[in-house]
Amino acid sequence: MNLLADESIGKSLVETLRENGHNVLYIAEFSPSIDDEEVLHQANLNRALLLTEDKDFGELVFRQGLVHMGGSVYSSFRSISTNKSSKCFNSLGKSRR
Repeated sequence: MNLLADESIGKSLVETLRENGHNVLYIAEFSPSIDDEEVLHQANLNRALLLTEDKDFGELVFRQGLVHMGGSVYSSFRSISTNKSSKCFNSLGKSRR
């Protein structure tokens, strides 16, 4: 499963997901400070599930009608441990295969 992590996602979660075999593109590594529309474009371009804690993506996808092929996940990842977050995505990845 391709994942695209917005800058709002902690590096430790990105690293843990990668260690568990997920292909994770991380905005903070390859294009820091791009605007939300460009982040959404990158997710579409890479057919990736967008991981974010930024509620503005709901506005872009639902109210403005910008399409996101992979789907978006918003969560307060900071409120749960990196290990639990990773397990959640591992389970999701298995169900989508």
